[in-house]
Amino acid sequence: MATEESAAEPELQESPEEVEVLEEMPVALAGAKRHRRSMLELLQGKVEECKAKMEKKDEAINKLKEKEKMAKKEQEKLSRWIEDRKALELELLAAQEKLKTRQECLDKQEEERVEKAAKKQAVGEAKEHMSAAGVAMLVELKMKYEPMFNNHIDKVESVWEQLHKEFMKEILEGRLPPGDERSVQALKARYSHELAEFRHWCHIADRAVKESGVAADEVEVRVQAHYRDTTKIFIRHGYWKRPMSVPPWRVSGENAAQGGEGPSLWFPDNGEDDDEDCNVQHACDPADKRTAEDLGNEAIANYEEATRARRSASAASSISGPNTSSVSGSSTSAQPLRVGGAGNMRKAKAKHSAGAAKAGNDLQEFSNKLEHMFARSIESSNTLAKELSNQFFEHSRQELERDRAHQLQMAQQCRARLGRVQDSLVIGQGRACWIHC
Repeated sequence: MATEESAAEPELQESPEEVEVLEEMPVALAGAKRHRRSMLELLQGKVEECKAKMEKKDEAINKLKEKEKMAKKEQEKLSRWIEDRKALELELLAAQEKLKTRQECLDKQEEERVEKAAKKQAVGEAKEHMSAAGVAMLVELKMKYEPMFNNHIDKVESVWEQLHKEFMKEILEGRLPPGDERSVQALKARYSHELAEFRHWCHIADRAVKESGVAADEVEVRVQAHYRDTTKIFIRHGYWKRPMSVPPWRVSGENAAQGGEGPSLWFPDNGEDDDEDCNVQHACDPADKRTAEDLGNEAIANYEEATRARRSASAASSISGPNTSSVSGSSTSAQPLRVGGAGNMRKAKAKHSAGAAKAGNDLQEFSNKLEHMFARSIESSNTLAKELSNQFFEHSRQELERDRAHQLQMAQQCRARLGRVQDSLVIGQGRACWIHC
């Protein structure tokens, strides 16, 4: 064993170079270990770095997703703004159209008002009073249509409509002045006035003949003040023979309580007021403060007094002697006359004549008072109608001005809202571009 060991010992001997290498091996192994450890740490660091980068990428991806969601919301918001803008455009167009229509309506009404005022001013002077030719034409047409008024087939209103059309045709063809243009009611009222004036003329003429005892020619001269252009037309058609033209207010013992024979001269037959163009003025003392009712009561009292005087005269004549009855003219009442005469009879007759004259004067005064009151009422009604018409036009103009201002304000508000929507649309488009970029 020792020999073998000794023999083997020379084989285990190492050279100096090997010894050097063997001495250096632990150092190399330690370096390799350190190198392996550093590589592991390096790889671990790289892993951590990759994880950190992945986390950053995840954050970026999440942010991008959030931005994409925001972009979708902004796109939806932008779409809503676009729809709102379209709706505002439609509203603006509707408001502009309404404003244009209102403006046209206002301009049209203003033109109509100016045209009406110009027309009224042009015919104002001529329209104050109906011309003599127009009044004569009205009466002639009424006489022409008289058979239709008197039959039982045609209605009065329809006949007046035909008469009005023919009267307007005369104006349109230039045979009458434009100022004679009237409505149906105005023509009816004017004809009623002319007929009443003719009856008044008949009454004046008959009374002048009976009270004066002069010739007819002289009476005609006295009643010329009551003669009108239409009087000869009524005479030509025989209206003076009609019962309604017999002198009214002829008082007798039988009709004194009713105010005499016939209707009132100062009221039209159809119950309508006189036309505003009636230019006949009757005497009426403005200082007289008595009312129409007072005058009427006074006239009735005078009639009753005249009736009592007549009855007392009749009683006195029956006591003093026989009497006779005589009919005077067209009067329907018999006037008792005494044959022989006596003092009390003459006094009674004088008292009766004085009472009748006073009653006639009171009645005339009463009629004049009524006519003056009607004229004042017509004038006041015309003034009130003009004031109401002016107030209506002024109120309409103010209403249209207010509507126009309101429409302008609405249009301005629509424009402001449209501008804000356009600004919001631009901002939304910028945001969308930034998000997509």
